Amino acid sequence: MRNKNTEDYWNKKLSKISASRSVMHKRILLYRFLVRFLGRNKEFTLLDVGCGVGLGLVCLAQHCPRAHFYGLDLSSWAITHARARYRGIKFLHADIRSYEFTRDFDYISIVRTLEHLENPFTILDKCLEASPMVFVSVPKPGTFCTEHITEFEDGSFDEYEAKELGNPKGIHGQNLAIYGKKEMVYEPT
Repeated sequence: MRNKNTEDYWNKKLSKISASRSVMHKRILLYRFLVRFLGRNKEFTLLDVGCGVGLGLVCLAQHCPRAHFYGLDLSSWAITHARARYRGIKFLHADIRSYEFTRDFDYISIVRTLEHLENPFTILDKCLEASPMVFVSVPKPGTFCTEHITEFEDGSFDEYEAKELGNPKGIHGQNLAIYGKKEMVYEPT
């Protein structure tokens, strides 16, 4: 199967779905859900990997006015659109697979993006090097579409120190706060 997840593909796709209220509404619900874990009056930095047109970050910024937000996306169309509309958020056009972090963040969010990547745990590990906590949201098992390369089963994140966050009403999947990899303990036989 050919990987559809190219910049050209996402430029076309995001230019069409950015106007789709139902698709964006479900995504916004996940970011509103995340607000309760971040805290409304705290000062922090957050990078959203796979931010698309930035609507999730705008939602977070409205609820967390003291925080500093950054978005990263493969789609140049989405980043151009986001920069033109949301001036208080820094947007980066980059591919997370080759992106080199130049700073650390208090939090990184990866909302409905890991399933589009061939080596999602390599990306997660990379993000954990730049942040002590990564919020991950992936679709429930069996919610596979042609863009998804990886399907996450229950237990997919067992090698990580993680807290299950539950689900907002009407959204199904795994929503986790990941703190790092579990320590590997050597036990002699």
